[in-house]
This record gives sequence, C-alpha cells and structure tokens, in this order.
Amino acid sequence: MTDFPELYVLRHGETEWNRALRNQGSLDSPLTAEGRDHGRAQGRLIDALGLRDLPAFVSPQGRAVHTAELAGLDAKQDARLAEINMGDAEGMLRQEMRDRWPDLGPTDENPFGWYFLLPNSESFDALVERTTSFLNDLTEPTLIVTHGITGRVLRGVYQGLDIKGMRALSIEQGRIFHLKDGAETIR
Repeated sequence: MTDFPELYVLRHGETEWNRALRNQGSLDSPLTAEGRDHGRAQGRLIDALGLRDLPAFVSPQGRAVHTAELAGLDAKQDARLAEINMGDAEGMLRQEMRDRWPDLGPTDENPFGWYFLLPNSESFDALVERTTSFLNDLTEPTLIVTHGITGRVLRGVYQGLDIKGMRALSIEQGRIFHLKDGAETIR
C-alpha cells in the first residue's frame, strides 16, 4: 500500500437518473431535491469537522460540481475523478441493460459485473490507473467529490483492497468517507 495523505471523499448527491435506476457513467442528470439536500448536509459536516480550509478536488461532471457548490467547496476540477464510462449502456435503465446483456452480471472473478464488461466501457485496470495517478499527486489532507464506482475504486486503492473488497464499499450519498492510515470510517 502506498502512503497517501488523509482524505475526505464525498459522493455526489442523488440525481434524477440515480432515482430512476438509469446508468449515467459519463453522461449527466440533475440532482433531485434530496440530492441537493445531500450536498448541503455534506457542507454542514465539513464545517462540523473543521475541514473547510482543506484543498478540494471535484469530478468535472455536473452532478459532482453541483454537489461541491452546495457543500460550499471551492474545488478544482480533475478529470481523473470522473465516473466510469459505461460504454454502450450509458443512458439505459439498469433493467434494459440486464435484459440486453444477461450474461454480464456479477461473478466471483468480477464482482462489479457489467460495469467493466459492457461493450466500449472503461476497464477496471484503466479506472485503477487513473485513480492511483490522482492519489499519487496528493501531498496533504484533501477533500474529494466524485462518484459511486470511481469513489469505490479510489477508496479501495487507498486501502489496498482487491476488486471484491472495493465492490463491498458503501456508496451512500450524503456522507463523507474519511480515509486515514489505510483505513476508512463513514461520517
């Protein structure tokens, strides 16, 4: 495991497509009212934890940028924090995807299932590479606003987890995942 600085990772607030179970990937949809509440709640938590002065980075995708704004963060955009590209399944309802590619569900070898196996999707290795590159550039405690799958992989790399361990990580919205000394707590 690499010695990364302390991190506070936020997943963007709930979007209309999250609620509809529609794949976003590199596409975007607006935050719901609950999603906007998630961002504001994360901002209050940042204040309560005394983290307001930490440097902050955000995915350039609208749902993450909007969450960072609602949390009151002046965050620098970094494309390495963008959500996984889901290839041909982007914009599809999850059930439509399952119907079209029924053999791509989770397995012991690939617990993320279709996320990394869909036609034209980003590979697991590529996502590990870009999140590791981001982590390697950090030199001090940092706030990060990212996405469900990218956040799991980034947090898993930080903790030295394998793909199964990464898949088991929470992607709850409205929380802050605190990473320190190779371990995680949820705030």
